[in-house]
Amino acid sequence: MNKKIAIITGATGGIGKEFTRLLMEETVDAICAVAKNQGNIYE
Repeated sequence: MNKKIAIITGATGGIGKEFTRLLMEETVDAICAVAKNQGNIYE
């Protein structure tokens, strides 16, 4: 079974945040968003 999994670093700001937002609109099985600062990324 092939699954689409995205791993994104720097997900709380800049390019990482925008890339995470765009991937949430795509057909992926899982998104792992990693950031060094805790914050409200998405709800």
